[in-house]
Amino acid sequence: MYRLRATIPPARIARYDAACEDTDVDPMDLYRWAGALALGVFDDLATLEVAMRSAMARELASCYGLEWYRRSDLLDDDTLRLINDAWRVGRLGQLQSGPDVVHGKLVATLMFGFWVKILGRGGFQGQGPQRQRRIYDTVLWKPALRHAFPNVGDVDRAVVETAARRVQALRNRIAHHEH
Repeated sequence: MYRLRATIPPARIARYDAACEDTDVDPMDLYRWAGALALGVFDDLATLEVAMRSAMARELASCYGLEWYRRSDLLDDDTLRLINDAWRVGRLGQLQSGPDVVHGKLVATLMFGFWVKILGRGGFQGQGPQRQRRIYDTVLWKPALRHAFPNVGDVDRAVVETAARRVQALRNRIAHHEH
């Protein structure tokens, strides 16, 4: 255990030393327990992420068709950029498959942050005089995305967005091995 402790920066282990002060608990045991707990939570978050993105994509496809992700009349520039990035990283242009397979691959390739973002307020699309605001509450939440969360009733979009952002923050902390 002393070799493991020697590899951990003092500033990182100090929190565990402080928590175990005046106890019989070894700070390294607490450190390893915290890692095991994070791993268990991360597994649950992975299930939540897949369920959430699948439900959201299903509702978007139901409302706007399988190629909803190409709709600049629905999505803002930042969201379209995230889709283009996923398209490139997933090499979706090289797929010789039907729209349902391409849609599924895109959904799996888009990062969790994308799904959280489209629960947000929306931004602007276009440049100059053609620049228009995309209000996600109107174009995404009410017609489609609210149906992806059937057990929340008539809850406001912002409430779901806040919960999703909290999940995203927890997920990112675990993924980056933070305390």
